[in-house]
Amino acid sequence: MVRKLDIGVSAALIVISVAVYWESLSMPPAYYDPIGPAAFPRALSVTICFLSIILIINAFRLPSGKSIQATRQPSHRLRADLTVGSTILTGVYILLLTLRQLSFAVSTTVYLISFIMLLMPFDRRRLLYAIIIASVMGFGGGYIFTHEFYVDLPKHSATERVIMQELGAAFANLLTPLPFFLAVMGTFLGITVGAIPGLTTAILIVLTLPFTYTMDPVHVVILLTSMYVGGISGGQISAILLGMPGTPAAVLTTFDGFSMARMGQPGRALGLGIGASFGGGLISWIFLVLLAKPLADIAVLLGPFDYFALVMMAMVLIASVSRGSLIKGLMAGFFGMLIVLPGIDPAAGDLRLTFGFHEMEGGFKIMPMLIGVFAVGQIFTEIVDIEQKFTLVKMRLRGIFMSLQDIKAQAINMLRSSLIGTWIGILPGVGGSIGSIMAYTMAKNMSKTPERFGQGSEEGIIASETANNATIAGALIPLISMGIPGSIVDIFLMIGMMIHSVEPGPMLATTHPDIFYGIISADLVANILMFLIMTGTVRFIAKLTKIPKGYMLPIIMVFCILGAYIEGNRMFDVWVLLAFGGVGFVMKKTAFPQAPFIIGAVLAPIAEVKLRSGLQISGGSFLPLITRPVSCVFLITSALFLLWPLFTKLLRRKKTVA
Repeated sequence: MVRKLDIGVSAALIVISVAVYWESLSMPPAYYDPIGPAAFPRALSVTICFLSIILIINAFRLPSGKSIQATRQPSHRLRADLTVGSTILTGVYILLLTLRQLSFAVSTTVYLISFIMLLMPFDRRRLLYAIIIASVMGFGGGYIFTHEFYVDLPKHSATERVIMQELGAAFANLLTPLPFFLAVMGTFLGITVGAIPGLTTAILIVLTLPFTYTMDPVHVVILLTSMYVGGISGGQISAILLGMPGTPAAVLTTFDGFSMARMGQPGRALGLGIGASFGGGLISWIFLVLLAKPLADIAVLLGPFDYFALVMMAMVLIASVSRGSLIKGLMAGFFGMLIVLPGIDPAAGDLRLTFGFHEMEGGFKIMPMLIGVFAVGQIFTEIVDIEQKFTLVKMRLRGIFMSLQDIKAQAINMLRSSLIGTWIGILPGVGGSIGSIMAYTMAKNMSKTPERFGQGSEEGIIASETANNATIAGALIPLISMGIPGSIVDIFLMIGMMIHSVEPGPMLATTHPDIFYGIISADLVANILMFLIMTGTVRFIAKLTKIPKGYMLPIIMVFCILGAYIEGNRMFDVWVLLAFGGVGFVMKKTAFPQAPFIIGAVLAPIAEVKLRSGLQISGGSFLPLITRPVSCVFLITSALFLLWPLFTKLLRRKKTVA
């Protein structure tokens, strides 16, 4: 059945791609543009056709009933602890360079010694070699870069004093009555929706967006950021009490939280989860404050080819870490890029790919697309599973607060998981699920009692909840500093700003400091509110999980239709909503990841405009993509992510033959 669905979806994508390519043939060339408005649609059409053919071939090669997804089973022999350890070391090294508390030579020397000894078995001889190599690279390289090539570390364009003044002003504004009320309401709604299985943070925010057109943009980001924090944290309630995660980021919490709840300690499990979420949010917020502005200053120096390569790297990265096959992830991403091309060409202003329909001249509005894929697609999925029943564990509040002894015992685990979550969150499009998995795996490998994981381990709950909440601030860093969303929810935050003509990216801190620092302040306040609201109202919020879906789903559908209609006041958008609701449903049933599709739809205009402006500057030459160091690094990284699954597959095949 799955094989037939893969073939059917691939055939449909081929038909759509051929239609787009055929329509692009009638577009006139732009003599002022080296590639013209038709080049991007044609390239995407050919790419999607090529990937679809590969998927069809693989579907016929597999036994009946199996999907290509089964060909990418992870190898349990891979050292996840080394990957996480190197990520943390690199993060600390970058932080030291950013803070400029130590010289480049000392920071680099310490980093290289630690990294080498992490990867190599310990003995005195290897330690001596590591010290020699690191000293030569650190001090020698530092001298050469400074005195021969005149290279210096990036400097802050604003002093720490200015940053603190802007943060102080943002906190002062946030604590006034209306913004504070929005923060409380957003956090509470996020927790409530996150606690209900099937309703995710993304659905809440995407349904809220159409009603924010008349709001102040600062109030919008405060409300949406608070929903973000509350929603990710609220997912643990149903994970612990129902054994069903309210959000994808809470999947790992289910393993130990539900087991502990069934052993008569639901309050203890919730207390650990709430405390861990609060701790992870605080630690990651510190990194948000320290890294957002410096990264924005660096991102200002990026050229159009650098940005195009960065978008491509983000697409490949999210496709490679999505559940399922890499091919399906790439197909979903490129299809998302293709679907937003009809309408007005963003670079030249000409109409394209309208297929003769007047309604298509404005293109597909992003709001009906998002609401359709996420909300309506989820509604269709929930209707199919309407008979699914859950048993709620009886709620007891005993142990709802972590003691000082608990904090002391779990301090290392919490700090390690916070660092993992933060740095995983910074990677474009990866999100809380991957951060939670890596932190949980690391905690299990480092634990003295790994056999207890999955059977009510306190360490497992701490690791999972700390990491998934830490990814929030981590994902906000690339959003507000470079304009690249770190997760699916960040896409909606990005759209919430774009609705008010505010473009997130390197200039956000300069052009709209109230929004830049408003997001940072809202993240901290929302974490504090989350802790207070969850500890005080978790007993009542847990009862909401008993509400029958038959009551909720029709009401949500009405809000979806209103949200699609409000943006353009035309019924065409409502039909688009239903069509993309079907797309979202099919994607869920055929294991096509939604994240690459949405990120592709949002980043496609940026990629096309940057590429075409870069080609105008270079006279139509693509060489700067390779000759510019930054864009070259991004492209090499993309190639490595593309080739890594093939490399690991070849290794497994060699081991099987041996």
